[in-house]
Amino acid sequence: MTRLAAVVLFACFALAGNSQEADPKVTYSTVAVPVKRAVAEIAKATGAKIDVAGEITNEVVIISVTEAPLSALMDHLAVVTSGEWSTEGGVRWLKYSKSTFEKERRARRTARLARIVAAQKSIKEGLPAFDKPDPPKSEDADSDEEPSPSPVTKAIYRIVALMDAEALVDVEKRVVFSTGPTRMQRPLPNVDRIISKLVAEHDAQVAELQKEQQKADDLDPKTVEEEQREQLWNRLFGADNSLQIVAAPVAKLLLAATRDDFPDDGMGITFHLALFDQEGKILLSGSEVALAYPEEPPDATKPVVHRVDHPLDFSPLSMERHELFYGRSRLAAEISGPLLERLLRPDVYDPRSFMDSEALLVVARVKHVNVVANLPDGMPEMRLFGPMTVETHLADLRSSSDVLEVDESEDWIVIRPADPIAARDVQTDRRALAALAKAANEDGLASLEGLAAYFSTSSERSFLDSNYVRLFARNLFGQDWEFLRLYGLLSSGQRELLRAGKQIPVRSLSTAQKELITDMVYGALRYEVERPGILQFSESELITVAGLGRAWPELDYHDEPTELMPAGLPPNATVSMSASEEGVFLPLARQGEKRTFRGPMSADDIAARMYQSERFTATTPQAANPGKMGKRTVLTFEIHLMPGAMIKGSLYEDAYPKDAPVTTWDTLPKEFLERVKHRVEAMKSLAKLLYGDERGPYVHAQLKDGMAEE
Repeated sequence: MTRLAAVVLFACFALAGNSQEADPKVTYSTVAVPVKRAVAEIAKATGAKIDVAGEITNEVVIISVTEAPLSALMDHLAVVTSGEWSTEGGVRWLKYSKSTFEKERRARRTARLARIVAAQKSIKEGLPAFDKPDPPKSEDADSDEEPSPSPVTKAIYRIVALMDAEALVDVEKRVVFSTGPTRMQRPLPNVDRIISKLVAEHDAQVAELQKEQQKADDLDPKTVEEEQREQLWNRLFGADNSLQIVAAPVAKLLLAATRDDFPDDGMGITFHLALFDQEGKILLSGSEVALAYPEEPPDATKPVVHRVDHPLDFSPLSMERHELFYGRSRLAAEISGPLLERLLRPDVYDPRSFMDSEALLVVARVKHVNVVANLPDGMPEMRLFGPMTVETHLADLRSSSDVLEVDESEDWIVIRPADPIAARDVQTDRRALAALAKAANEDGLASLEGLAAYFSTSSERSFLDSNYVRLFARNLFGQDWEFLRLYGLLSSGQRELLRAGKQIPVRSLSTAQKELITDMVYGALRYEVERPGILQFSESELITVAGLGRAWPELDYHDEPTELMPAGLPPNATVSMSASEEGVFLPLARQGEKRTFRGPMSADDIAARMYQSERFTATTPQAANPGKMGKRTVLTFEIHLMPGAMIKGSLYEDAYPKDAPVTTWDTLPKEFLERVKHRVEAMKSLAKLLYGDERGPYVHAQLKDGMAEE
């Protein structure tokens, strides 16, 4: 029996028959398991009346203790799970603690506030440099000189330096600050002088750029075709306001703040500034990560267990799983029966029960310490980039202070999420993941209902489930994740109404459904605005698929939801859905492959792939994939917010006849190939209009620099 298969290695007492001992000694080791299971096994081994109840049962722990006092183990289990022990009916129960929750919230807020205050102090110290004249430009093309910040960047820093840190500490998804706030906005301090300085600096910079551009145009005048392309670009996307003089008086300034997490560098807040005139048109806009604060360095005052370096070793199943998920030859290997059994049951064989667990068990064994750990699902799984030892692994864990809190003593290493509240927000539902894997195992395809049910269980996608979904549900790719969540939250009656072509008023939706739509509108900025003469939805999607264009432009207040919908979601907003059918191609494994992670491909997907391969002169078209044809039902959702503004998204469900013949891209059905050809030609035509070359922006840039091959 392998170490991985024996989840519980052994449990015993210090003395035979000591179940009545007040504080028995415990020797117990397990890879990642739910805390309820671990406590039940400890209770059975010791005779102690202990158990777990409530939502805390979903917490996953890794334990390795030798001759440890039961009371100490129980205390550490409470710490890593944010729980507390209480006695009821003669049994000690581990449950979530409201007081611990409040303590965690206060601690998280206090730590974030301190980091914001420190970042603001650094900003204030750097502000005087903004008022110094820029140094003469170096003529050295390879100069390492830092470019001077743009006027918008300077203005953002100046405003952030004035803001109350308390107003920024609770920023999560997106908060809009304003000089004239609506109900959905928050007030800014007086920034009139900053606005005046911004406009003056910007206009001076634009005037200088216009002079330089005029000189360049005099030396190399634009052709008629270039002028036409520039006019088309401005008509479709809107002119770049960073190159235009601010001609009208500023009526309002908005500063949108969004909290960002950078797994390797800590976290921060990105700010987007926009100036509006009296008519609500955007005069100037730009973004900057103005509050970037690094992760906390490891606490040098904390004791570190004596160093004993030793190479980490892993079970064959863990190595096989690592190669499957992360190795270069993952497509050429067969999944063994024992590994497949474990992958299909993440509710029994936890995703953290492989390398993450085994590494900590080695740490406990070679350093002769007790280990209790709870690794958050938002933390990436352990990966091998070369030989690893006990000390290098511990150093990695200690350095992840934005994710983990590692407490070490001579006898214990206790690891818990640095932000337990955030960790619970991205916790993967193991039972739901197992149900999805089981349903999709046969052909790697999950039903739409299965995908929707799974993704409705969590507000965020975690690192932990991504490989499982990729392996067992390759038809996830291309689905709209937020609409998957919405579809999963809909009742069967609501789904029937939508499929019958009926509209559902947003005001009649459940609280969870309305919260999701609110996040899509105000947090993710999902909605689009229809404007006469401006690029519409179908062309926008075409450009996105082809990789030709840029983000939808900011033109006026319609692009800012807190201005367009200043009192929240409009009362007359509705949700509707339409269905259509099209062909879909399911790639199979190529020669030499045992499996494929490639998802189903519509005609548009294949067209984009073909266009991408053709637009680079040094790239040959991808070799034909074997596969089979099926039928795709496309569900197109529209959330009508108000006239001219909506959120659109699509979900799809594919069906493939079991007796469908194997085909390749060049032997696809005629009508399917015609659509592929039409879409490729449309992409080429659009690229020709916008860039003067049907191969798109990259080749256009190479031609301009004289670098492209003929």
